[in-house]
Amino acid sequence: MKMRKGNSQDSLVTGLIFAAQYSENGSQLTSLIRVGGISILERQLRLMSKAGIEQVVVICPENDASVPDAVAEWNGSSVKISCIADNHDLFLQAIETGIHGNRPPEWLVMDGTSLLDEGIIDKLTHAHESMIPALEKRYLEPEIAEKGIGISIPSGSFSHELIWCGCAKVSHDLLQRAGICREHQILRNLISHAVHEDAGAVYNFSTESNYDPDAKWHRPFLYYPVSTPKDSRKGKQRLVDLAQKRVLDWPAWFIHRPIENFLILHICEWPVTPNQLTLITNIVAYCGMAMFWKGWIGWAMIVALVVGVLDGLDGKQARIKLMTSRIGQLEHTFDKLYENGWYFAMAHYLSAENHSLIPYFWFWTLFSVNVADIFLGKAFRRVFNREPDDMGPFERKLRVVSGRRNTYIWTLLPFAVFDSLYTGYILITLYGIASIAVKLWRFFVHKRDAQAA
Repeated sequence: MKMRKGNSQDSLVTGLIFAAQYSENGSQLTSLIRVGGISILERQLRLMSKAGIEQVVVICPENDASVPDAVAEWNGSSVKISCIADNHDLFLQAIETGIHGNRPPEWLVMDGTSLLDEGIIDKLTHAHESMIPALEKRYLEPEIAEKGIGISIPSGSFSHELIWCGCAKVSHDLLQRAGICREHQILRNLISHAVHEDAGAVYNFSTESNYDPDAKWHRPFLYYPVSTPKDSRKGKQRLVDLAQKRVLDWPAWFIHRPIENFLILHICEWPVTPNQLTLITNIVAYCGMAMFWKGWIGWAMIVALVVGVLDGLDGKQARIKLMTSRIGQLEHTFDKLYENGWYFAMAHYLSAENHSLIPYFWFWTLFSVNVADIFLGKAFRRVFNREPDDMGPFERKLRVVSGRRNTYIWTLLPFAVFDSLYTGYILITLYGIASIAVKLWRFFVHKRDAQAA
C-alpha cells in the first residue's frame, strides 16, 4: 500500500459518517451513545478534525433531529458538517455534490457506531489509493468480531479471516455504486464492492506495528462496536486501558496507576479539558512549594504525593477524549519547573533551619543532575533517533528505579516522617548522581555498539 505525506486537503478527501443506526432495543441512536464522556459521533468528528478533514457529511435518520442537534452543538469549528437524511436520493445527491458543490474524488468513511483507532485513521488519510482496513478475527474477542455491523472480509490471499475495522478510504465512483437506501446496506455493499473490485485495497493491520513511542508499548489497534449502554461501559474501560503508559517508575506504576485509572473513569465523564487538569495540578504543586518554603514538611509531602497522581490525569484525559494539543505537549516543561521549585524551597527551609548555605550546594547539584538528564535525553534522540527508554530492556528496567521526581519524593517520605529531611535531601541528590552516571554509561555503550555495527 503506497502512502504519501501531506494532509488530507492535498487529496480533497471528504468525510462520511454513517450515524443513522439505532441501539439493539431501538431506544437510542447508537452514534449518540456516550463513551468516555463524549458521543461516538463526536468522537468520529474529532478523529476527522485531527486527520485534517475539513468537510464531513453525516448520514442521520429521517424524521429524527437528534443527530443534527448534536452536530449543531459541537464546537469543532474547523470542520464544515452537512447532515443528510438516510434516504436513497438524498444520499446519492450528497455524495455527488459534496458540501461546496464540487464532487469529492475521495471519501473517508466511518461507521458511526464503533470506537475506531486514531492510527488507522491517520494512515487512511494519507493513503494514495483506496484502503479497506481489517484485523484478523483471531486477535479479536468473539463478541467484538460478531457484534453490530462488523463485516467479515473474504480472506482470499490472506491466511486468516479478516474483520472490517469500521472505516475505509474509497473513491467517489465506488461509493456511488454502493449507495442504496438503508445505512447498514450501504456500508455492507460499500465494503463488498471495494473488495470485489480491488482485493488489493484490503489492508491487514494485524501485521502492522502499532508502537506508541509516548506510551512505550505496542498497543492493540482499537476497534470496538457499540450497540448497548453495557458496551459503552466496556468501551470506556478499553479507552482507559489503551491510554495507560507502560514504562514508568515504580511509584507511578504500582501506586499512582490504579488510583489514576479509578479517577479517570469518572473524570472523563466531566466537561473538563486536559489543559484544565494541568492547570489544577500546577496550582496544587505550587501550593506544595510554598509549604516546603515555610517548613510545613508534613503537609508539603502529602501535597507532593497527591501531585504524583494528578500529574497522570491530564494525559489520560487527552488520549481518551482525543483532546491532545500543543499546550499539552508543554506539560513536561511545567512539571520540571515546579519539581525543581520544590527542591529549591526545601533547600531554603533547610538552610534557614541549619543556619548554613550548604543545603543550597545540594540543591544546585540536584538541579544540575536534572538538567543533565534533559540534555542526555536529547543526545539519545539526536544520535540514535530514539528515546532512552526505547534503547533496550536494560533502559526500561532502569526507568523503573532511576532517580526522578516520583522516586525522589517516595525516598524522602520516611526521612520526612522521622524529621530527617536533610539526610533524605542529601540521599536523593546522590541518588540522582548515580542515576545520571548509569545513563551516561549506557549512552556510550550504545554509541560504541552503533559504531561497531
